[in-house]
Amino acid sequence: MTAIVRARTPADLLVLLPYQLGYHPLRSVVVVMLHGRRLGLVQRLDLTRGEEISRAAADVLLDVAERERPDSVVVAGFEDHEGDSDDLRAAVVGEARRRGVRVAEHLVVRDGRWYAPDCDEACCPTGGEPLPAPDGVPGVAEYVRRGIAPLPSRDHVLESLVPIQEAESAAATAAALARRHDQPGWPSTVSTTRVWRTILDLDPAARPVTALPPEAVAVALASLRQIGWRDALLGVLCPGAVPTEALEQDAVSRAREAAAACPWVQAEPSPPASDQPADRGTGQPADRAAGDDLAMVLRHRLADLLRLTPEAESAPLLTVLAHVAWWQGDGTVAGACLDEALAVEPEHRLAGLMLRLLQHGLRPPGWSSGSTGPDEGG
Repeated sequence: MTAIVRARTPADLLVLLPYQLGYHPLRSVVVVMLHGRRLGLVQRLDLTRGEEISRAAADVLLDVAERERPDSVVVAGFEDHEGDSDDLRAAVVGEARRRGVRVAEHLVVRDGRWYAPDCDEACCPTGGEPLPAPDGVPGVAEYVRRGIAPLPSRDHVLESLVPIQEAESAAATAAALARRHDQPGWPSTVSTTRVWRTILDLDPAARPVTALPPEAVAVALASLRQIGWRDALLGVLCPGAVPTEALEQDAVSRAREAAAACPWVQAEPSPPASDQPADRGTGQPADRAAGDDLAMVLRHRLADLLRLTPEAESAPLLTVLAHVAWWQGDGTVAGACLDEALAVEPEHRLAGLMLRLLQHGLRPPGWSSGSTGPDEGG
């Protein structure tokens, strides 16, 4: 999402965070980078107990904060019981102050109330204050307009993105892959380009991905095992993230042909200004929302392809989906997809590399303002 999101008060920020993350951060510490009042990178960690492990986790978060150079940070603990987040919050706040990173707010959320443990003023009663209703918080309306509502927890992220697998179709795809597995020259460059052109057709009247025959799905999946094609596809779909001049130019040309219906593909990516998100369309402000909407259509069509994919063959496609989400600035979805890819195929090199980059707060060029970043949830 590329809307510039600003929070008026600490309570407003706490209400906005689940929308920014895409889910409610249960039993977590969240660190928000602020540039003025604008939300920057958002990081989340599962709660930890013990001084040593909490200090190590805080080091990772503050390494990212130093690189991002925010004006200030907000540290918020989300807990079920009083004191659950004490160790990790104390480590993060202490490390931030040690490194000279200003902590604008230090907050706790529990049982629908918010607390400011470092504030003894009348504005922050020791019994906390109720969180405001979302419809009373400016900024929520933009998420609602985009059809975005926070999921109950991080565990629901991948489940919401990828509907239940169509077992019969996935089995048919597996059979098609088995039939063709040892066939020389399969899949051909022609069939690969043709199938991906169908998958990447973002027109509302386009053929549904779920209507693809098993042979076509098999072509798409097998092509992602061809590193030259996979990298070209990622370079074309995510301008600026992968330098296409360093890739196989024939594969890049075919990937551009396959992705011709993605309007951002032909344009050169432009870096974001200091207070503007990366362009996802022609570069005009009025075009950004439309570009983001089409990029979401792309993600949904890739997710539909996953419904037809045998689990054993899902890692390459999950990694492509993760890369697209990462390029859009959605670290939550990217992390969930990479976790799943590595659960299926622990030695998948690109998935492992991307997860390490994501956990260290690194993003591809052209990242969206207000991104979600390192998410160490298990």
